[in-house]
Amino acid sequence: MASARSDAFFETLISRIDEVQSVLMEQVSTCGFPVYSSLDVRDAGWKICVVDVNLFPAGFNLLCENDRNRASTRMREFFAAKLLKPAPWKIVVVPEAHTTNLGYLENLSGILKILNNADCEVRLMWPGDPIPKAWKVKTMSGEEFEYLPALQALDGADALLLNHDLSGGVPKAIQGIKLPTFPSTQLGWFRRRKSTHFEIVDSVLKRISEKLPFFDPWYFSMKSSTLRGINFDSDSDLSTIADAAQQVINTMNREYKERGVTEKPHLFIKNDAGTYGM
Repeated sequence: MASARSDAFFETLISRIDEVQSVLMEQVSTCGFPVYSSLDVRDAGWKICVVDVNLFPAGFNLLCENDRNRASTRMREFFAAKLLKPAPWKIVVVPEAHTTNLGYLENLSGILKILNNADCEVRLMWPGDPIPKAWKVKTMSGEEFEYLPALQALDGADALLLNHDLSGGVPKAIQGIKLPTFPSTQLGWFRRRKSTHFEIVDSVLKRISEKLPFFDPWYFSMKSSTLRGINFDSDSDLSTIADAAQQVINTMNREYKERGVTEKPHLFIKNDAGTYGM
């Protein structure tokens, strides 16, 4: 249940949102925005946080027609700015090797449609062990596309578009490839950490509050604790996790009380790297 304090904060925030947006835009990196991303948002009614950022998102098959058209327009603008040459652009999509995940295949079909409508000549590269020839796949909705062997897909290509989270590292097929790659392979889960995301978000929120004293970062920040080298088969490590969890809950209880929030806090234990919600 929201408190009078949180209601007052969000009313002020809405009335001064242009100032907040201005401070945010001052912090935008000179490297620009990623080609695409999705945010995992938790909204409690009195507090809202982004708990994860996916730079290799799925679900493109779920977009409505208007959003698909907008996505194609944005893709066209993105490649025109990044590749500095006229369309059509030869774009190689590097997907996950999820041929038995029917939902992912539908997503992949959605990405290919968006790119085709963005004046791209699209090729789909098989990211796993080498295949000797093109491999056709049909989705549940009846769409058909084909995976190409790496050499065939990369021949004459202008850029790579990754839809592969790189949890296991960069696929051998694209290691050493000197092509513009979006997002960068250095943003894969083999080196990214959720805890780093939390630190960056906290630093951004702190800068906003320094310039706009009314802004309370608490309403958008995560309370977290990071543990390294945990073995879930170890009783002592489980005890360590329990102790750390209790410390976070105690802190959250105190902060809830300070702000008049009467709900009990919720805590999630997650893998610091990777996807699929471990």
